Amino acid sequence: MAISYDDGTQPRENLNRGIAAIDMGEIHGIAAVADTGEALVVTSRKLRSVKRLRNKKFKEIYQKRSRCKKGSRKWKKYTCAIARIGSKTDNQQRDILHKMSHKFVAWANDQGVKTTVVGDVEGVQRNTSRRNKKNLKQKRHSRGLNQKMSQWPFGLLLAYLTYKLAALGIDLIKIDESYTTQTCPVCGRKKKPSGRMYQCHCGYTCHRDVHGARNIYAKHKYGEIRALDWSIENIKYLRPAS
Repeated sequence: MAISYDDGTQPRENLNRGIAAIDMGEIHGIAAVADTGEALVVTSRKLRSVKRLRNKKFKEIYQKRSRCKKGSRKWKKYTCAIARIGSKTDNQQRDILHKMSHKFVAWANDQGVKTTVVGDVEGVQRNTSRRNKKNLKQKRHSRGLNQKMSQWPFGLLLAYLTYKLAALGIDLIKIDESYTTQTCPVCGRKKKPSGRMYQCHCGYTCHRDVHGARNIYAKHKYGEIRALDWSIENIKYLRPAS
């Protein structure tokens, strides 16, 4: 089942019950809430660790290969090592993302979800290169953050979620997630969260990624970021693999 955008053409019965919302992130791959009052957080720290190890090995091998003559036996040896490490990391990444998507789909099925709404993060990887910046006044992020964003495989995770949810008859909708992590649903004030908890001056506090998922849910159902008529009763934390 193909992804559809929230344009108001969805059946009304699907808009009023059995809804879950996902906020995808680089640290917590999936943070989701359902209108049953349950929330799910699936960490992707293992994937980050795999990527860091690969980047470290790549750097070491590229440095060694740069001192070799192109086409020499040692140069070919290092080139094969780069390809082997890259292939291994890709396999590990696919395995982790499959397990992450499976955890969410099983949870959503248990919650009786009929429609899943996910924030559209397309464009987050734009301008992650520090070269050829068109707008010199644009804020530049650190090299480490740019590397993390450019290597974030959200598209692959979304593809896995799409077909696994479709197999259970669950619709997947993408909506604009602008300001969902910054806006307080109680007072409407915008602030960039620091740390893993979102805290507002009005007293509202919530897990940063669960907060984003709540606002995505509200944006889908009400067309705006606002307080929900139900509260989060429980947050379940899971790793991709046992």
